[in-house]
Amino acid sequence: MISYLEGEVIRVLPESAVFLVGGVGYQVYLPQKELNSLKEGERKAIHTFLHLKPNGIELYGFLEAEEKELFKELISLSQVGPKTALAILSAFSLAELESIVAKGDALALARVPGLGPKTARKLLGDLKEKFASFKGWALTGEKNFEGEKKLLVIEALTSLGYPISQAREIVRNLEVDFQTEPVEEIVRLALNKMAMGANS
Repeated sequence: MISYLEGEVIRVLPESAVFLVGGVGYQVYLPQKELNSLKEGERKAIHTFLHLKPNGIELYGFLEAEEKELFKELISLSQVGPKTALAILSAFSLAELESIVAKGDALALARVPGLGPKTARKLLGDLKEKFASFKGWALTGEKNFEGEKKLLVIEALTSLGYPISQAREIVRNLEVDFQTEPVEEIVRLALNKMAMGANS
């Protein structure tokens, strides 16, 4: 799985950008606000999500790990596909979306292309449950070093095939100093804890 890219931005398109990494050009779809911030010729690192389709694959990218995590939560909903999830993240910052969900503002959500009022109302109920699992995970748009590390560990565990709910639970209860320990060590500790749980 391609979960992270770092390379030169060689082309910026209306909906995507092409990143040159190791001699290979990767076309990546990004939220509009992030796409607008890119400049051809600059070097950029992004978190990516590989989406498999019946007729091919698409790569989605995010400057922040929190956005990628929320994108994955959004596309897990039956009424939201990758393009709609990207449109939501293009229309609102994470803090704005959290506020919309907290207020139950279906009218604001319905302004997203591809979402009508009926779908927006249904989506709000599902989003409330999704945001509940994000409590304390730096969805205010501010940098949170510990939260960022937790998300990277969860991402590593899910890439190894563990369910995201199990990965979150393990990380939440892991007795480790996220401020000082490197991500690789935290992942190793998490895997050991999972193994102990499986054998108990």
